Amino acid sequence: TNQELLELFSKLMVTCKIFAAAVQKFTMTLSIGEDDATLKRTSKPESLRRSASKQTAYQRRQTRIQVETEHVREIVNQQSYHAHVAKFASDFDSQLRDFVRMLTRSAHHFDDHLANLGSRLDYN
Repeated sequence: TNQELLELFSKLMVTCKIFAAAVQKFTMTLSIGEDDATLKRTSKPESLRRSASKQTAYQRRQTRIQVETEHVREIVNQQSYHAHVAKFASDFDSQLRDFVRMLTRSAHHFDDHLANLGSRLDYN
């Protein structure tokens, strides 16, 4: 059972790693950094973009926030995004359930510390 416990834990960590990589990829598509890049993403004509360069820092920041917010809304409202997140949640939940179940069964063989860990994971 020690090997099985390790395998379940390994699967759980791989799922977490894949999800973290997906979130990192998602956030990298959102980070623009430069106000000029933000202004280029908008569909404003060139004359408006030139006048926008004369805006105050606050106005540029507000424009950038609006553009990025709209971009995030477009991505998050897609059905594929919801399906992707739901699949990760389902996989993680089932793997965590199996891990806690195995940990609880194995706890009486090993140590009170494992039983404590199992109850903490099940509680959180």
